[in-house]
Amino acid sequence: MPGRRTPAPSLPLLSLLALGCSSAEPDSAAGPSSAAVAAASPEATDAGMRILAAGGNAVDAAIAVSLALGVSEPAGSGIGGQTFFLLHRPGQGALVIHGSTLAPSFLPEEVRAEDISGRRATTVPSTLRVLDRAHAEFGSGRLSWAQLMAPAIELAEEGVVPGAFRRASMLRYVDALAADPGSARVFLNGEDEVPPAGSKFTRPLLAKTLRRLAAAGAEDFYRGAIAGEIVADMQRGGGYLQAEDLANFPEARLTPALSGSYRGWQVHTLPPPAGGWVVLLALNILEESSSQELRAEDSRVIHMAEALQLAHGMRVDAALFPDAEDDAALRRRTDKATAAEIRRRGDGETTHFCVVDQDGLMVSVTQSLNSYFGAKVMHPELGFLYNDYMREFELNDPEHPYALEAGAMPYSSMSATILSRDGRAELGLGSPG
Repeated sequence: MPGRRTPAPSLPLLSLLALGCSSAEPDSAAGPSSAAVAAASPEATDAGMRILAAGGNAVDAAIAVSLALGVSEPAGSGIGGQTFFLLHRPGQGALVIHGSTLAPSFLPEEVRAEDISGRRATTVPSTLRVLDRAHAEFGSGRLSWAQLMAPAIELAEEGVVPGAFRRASMLRYVDALAADPGSARVFLNGEDEVPPAGSKFTRPLLAKTLRRLAAAGAEDFYRGAIAGEIVADMQRGGGYLQAEDLANFPEARLTPALSGSYRGWQVHTLPPPAGGWVVLLALNILEESSSQELRAEDSRVIHMAEALQLAHGMRVDAALFPDAEDDAALRRRTDKATAAEIRRRGDGETTHFCVVDQDGLMVSVTQSLNSYFGAKVMHPELGFLYNDYMREFELNDPEHPYALEAGAMPYSSMSATILSRDGRAELGLGSPG
């Protein structure tokens, strides 16, 4: 397998750095004047606003947005992928509902790069586990699981007209979608072409699956009838996932957000295996620059570029990866001294959304199938796309922190971020990659 892909600097970093350099700052004493949703499709944004209007809180709305994005922006995410859920409660700090997917437990002795395709590229999906725990522990209690799923079901049944960007993703991957009967049936016409602009896409099979999940609960995906259908499809298609992988997939765990500071702001982001540590490192490097150096536009751009370059240089060096379980190494990567020492040395394949409610509860969520359209394979009866997170493991270096092993977590560049002051969330940020 070729070496790990070197990603371009992600938009969360650029957004955070731009904020840090700006002379204009939000009024930290003022809370949000109204609830708000920012998502990658208007349909998903509308779903979140409807839930807020019905009395739900930001977590309730985020669950509805997450599910609606799986229907309205299918290249980016879905119930076959993974989700990291960052939330900040007023006066209580930031928490992460940790949504890493896991490699299958039963793998061949040797897995080669050419083996990782189709159903064999798929890891155990985490999205429904994350949403289920979010609803149980942080939802308002005023809206049921079925009510939060209703907007996505409606979209799947009534259809969505893709905008220019979403249609462009179908055109870009038309050959791969045509190679899979399930995907071709949903996204292409009978001649393996993307339908004309303005065409509506319905998802009747996915609507049926979502209706079952609304009635039976998320657990059905892991231990019920839906789990059985996933396993049967894996067996037919030669995939690695087995019933034990789904049944034993753990409850999404709660963990403190990875936190740092930047010029008076508290910065909260995602811990490993996600990439939030790169955000903190880049900000720490930028903080080594003086306010005067950042005031002039030309100088500001140079210092921002330097911070991004140095932080991403750490990110792509396997020897410098902080292991998910190594707290001491993680602290070294994100402390101010490391940034000072470094400075002395000199493809949108995901989706992101943010929600804030009237009470100041803020949620910043990144979710993905990994590549555009994930594994490019859709379950033929359940109507959702599989992820391809098996591609994010290192195959050639068994000592790498993210080497492929049974049940291991893949590396992710997700870096959902919230900035706060005085215990109040002020800004939610994230990027599709």
